[in-house]
Amino acid sequence: MRIWLFTIAVMVLVAGLPGPATYAQRNIQEGEKLPDFVLGNLYNTTQPELAFSTLKKKKLILFDFWSPSCKGCLLSFPKMDSLQRLFAGQLQVVMVNQQSLESTKHLFEKRKFLFRPDLPFATADTLLNSFFKISVLPAIAWVDDQGVFQKMTSTVTTTTIRKFLADGEVSLDSYAGTARYISPFDTAMIKNVVYSTYLSKAESGTNLRTPGKDGISMTFNAPIDLYIEAFNEIDRYDFRKPGRLIVNLKDSSPFLWPVNKELHPEWEKENLYNYALLLPNSTKAEKFIAMQQDLQRYFKVRARVEKREVNAWVLVRTTQKDLLKTKGISGPITFSPSDIYSTKFPAERKIMDRPYELFSRLFENWIRYKLNMPVVDQTNYTGNIDISFAGETVDRPTLPLIKKELRRYGLDLIEKKVFIEVLVLGDK
Repeated sequence: MRIWLFTIAVMVLVAGLPGPATYAQRNIQEGEKLPDFVLGNLYNTTQPELAFSTLKKKKLILFDFWSPSCKGCLLSFPKMDSLQRLFAGQLQVVMVNQQSLESTKHLFEKRKFLFRPDLPFATADTLLNSFFKISVLPAIAWVDDQGVFQKMTSTVTTTTIRKFLADGEVSLDSYAGTARYISPFDTAMIKNVVYSTYLSKAESGTNLRTPGKDGISMTFNAPIDLYIEAFNEIDRYDFRKPGRLIVNLKDSSPFLWPVNKELHPEWEKENLYNYALLLPNSTKAEKFIAMQQDLQRYFKVRARVEKREVNAWVLVRTTQKDLLKTKGISGPITFSPSDIYSTKFPAERKIMDRPYELFSRLFENWIRYKLNMPVVDQTNYTGNIDISFAGETVDRPTLPLIKKELRRYGLDLIEKKVFIEVLVLGDK
């Protein structure tokens, strides 16, 4: 009888199902070995099951925990795919999620803009989630070829994998788990605070609490993000848009995120900040002026808003004939590009009997990043309009397709120099 009970316990562990196997009921700590197991409920592979003993033939195993609700996880799929291809002989990535096999299949069938990595998926997982303490996603468990759990991290890069393969060290910060929130102000004295400002280097796993509706609070921001927030003045401008930021610094590296995302983890350790400001009796304008002054004092950078002549895409009218005038029949607004969450893909994207300003704003939002230049509307059009574009144009825009759609409405998109307000950072 005892032997029979022991056999059942082993079978439960092997199948990855909840049960009386005591090893699976506690979190495995760094430096501990994982027991042998077999993963079932596999997706995106012809194998019916995946044995841990087979995975250990590679020098590094990455168990990438994800869920459909984690946008950062979904956006990382192409990167995980490329890492597997790059280190194919030494690395095995396994995607791990708790949703059922059918649900996972359905997800990729319905979301055609969601990239499906060429990796095995262990779906309906309970076993690996019982081994590792997963509180927030993304979460990536690093396991070596001896089956030893090395570290849990929130990200992974080509550089950090190369380092691990060379010397066995995981050089990334540990996975923070649940974030810790701290107040930059003394909570016992907060009601008496007239003016307070706080600037610190960011610390992994620690966020600032918002100091109230009259305050500003920013966590894990590069200096350039702090400057943009201070000078945007609650969206009066948007200096994150292409072409609206000019940096003239002898050394801009501590201010700007590296173009190469592989460098982000190391760069972040030295160059991210937390900032908080409390001015209970101030106007909005005063708060941002105070923030600007704080940044100037610490970073020693001269920042100002100027009108500069820049290259831009300009939306213009090509005829005085009104080809946009509404017929007065309203409908749902579908004038938006599809993304990784989209499950419906209308053949036409429409705005019916809505103000022209709505079209102008939506059009700029998706065109400016596709063409990587400022977009300026010079049509001077007012009133309600009807307009529709082919869904393919909105989802996969090219300049010829965009111009073709616009011509039907007496509009065009031309490239020319215009004066716009930009944020300029320079040395003092």
